[in-house]
Amino acid sequence: MAESTGRKLPLFERATLFKGIGASARDALMREARWVEVERRGVLFTQGADAGELFLLGAGRVRLVRTGPDGKQITLGYRGAGELAGETGWGGVHTAEARVMERLEALRIPRRRLEAAMVADGRLAVRLVAMLSKRVGDLERRMEALLTRPVESRVADFLVDASRRHGIPDSRGVLIGVKFTHQEIASYVGSTRETVTLVLGDLKRRGLIGTDHRRVIVHESEALERLV
Repeated sequence: MAESTGRKLPLFERATLFKGIGASARDALMREARWVEVERRGVLFTQGADAGELFLLGAGRVRLVRTGPDGKQITLGYRGAGELAGETGWGGVHTAEARVMERLEALRIPRRRLEAAMVADGRLAVRLVAMLSKRVGDLERRMEALLTRPVESRVADFLVDASRRHGIPDSRGVLIGVKFTHQEIASYVGSTRETVTLVLGDLKRRGLIGTDHRRVIVHESEALERLV
């Protein structure tokens, strides 16, 4: 048990949501949190499943995919180490499927325990509301972009955001440290793989981006931002 708690504590201290909360509330969460491991291409939770638990990601990355009644799929977003996944189904069922992109280690936290911790420490409640508000705002902006902006602008927006989240300074510009397939980008920006391939090819010919072992290098960040 001591070893398990020892693994949990650094993750709770690193995660923005839980950083600095009261020790008693944090310890109560850690006592009931359980490790779960999922291999690449596995599923952390499915759309429509009971959302009685949330997940604090310790390592790896998941892609949140929602499938509509017509079978069409759209990527709602990504979650990585230190982030919470499954919060959008609060009080009901998961509204998307969490597909594991990189081998995942996460803590499964019962929703009832998190609710109790929020009562015990108001800072946690405030942070969670702020996090949910930001994610709702991000989704609203994406929906607006899908309706009003051309594919090039949406792809540029994706690359700008990815470079901010996963960017590694490089002599050639900013290397996006995560590999995204053209199909993943297409699902995120609401287009087809073929169209995204054409847009990326055009951006590359214009010198705005490059590639390195299936990872994108942003050569001209300001020019890319102007397309957004």
